Amino acid sequence: MNDHHPLAELAQRIGRLRPDWQNPERFFESRSEIAAELRRLAREQSPTRNIPQARQFDQWRD
Repeated sequence: MNDHHPLAELAQRIGRLRPDWQNPERFFESRSEIAAELRRLAREQSPTRNIPQARQFDQWRD
């Protein structure tokens, strides 16, 4: 798998994912974007299978 493969790029983004103490919302936004991209890739690989919708994590945030 080369570095330009979508999964490799997502793996790099996950590896860099850290809480941002200056902007705490950024972590959750980035995590949601990565999850959405993974769901999109899963749909493309298996178009007949239902991919679950994102769960809402807002209930755990203050």
